[in-house]
Amino acid sequence: MDEYQSVIMQLRDENSSLKERLSKMEESMSQELVVECDKNKSLTERVEDLQRQLESATKEQEALIDIFSEERNRRDQEEESLRKKLKDASSTIQDLLEQLNAARKGRKV
Repeated sequence: MDEYQSVIMQLRDENSSLKERLSKMEESMSQELVVECDKNKSLTERVEDLQRQLESATKEQEALIDIFSEERNRRDQEEESLRKKLKDASSTIQDLLEQLNAARKGRKV
C-alpha cells in the first residue's frame, strides 16, 4: 500500500507540475496574443491612414491634372487667336503693299 501511495503522490506532483507549466504557457500565450492583437490594430490603423493619404493624393493629382488641362486649353485657344490675328495682319499688310504698288505704278505711268 505504501507503494501505491508513493505512486499516487508522484502522479499528483507530476499533475501539479504539469498544471503549473500549462498555466504559465497559457499566460505567456495570452500575453503574446495581446501583443499581436495590438500590433494588428496598429497596422490596421496605419493601413487605413495610408489609404486616406493615397485617396487625398489621388484627388489632389486629379485636381492638378484638371488645372493643367484647363490651362493648356486656354493656352491653345490663345495661341489659335494669335495665329488668326497674325494671319489677318499679314493679309492686311499684303493688301496694303498691293495698294501701294498699284498707286506707285499709277503715278509712274
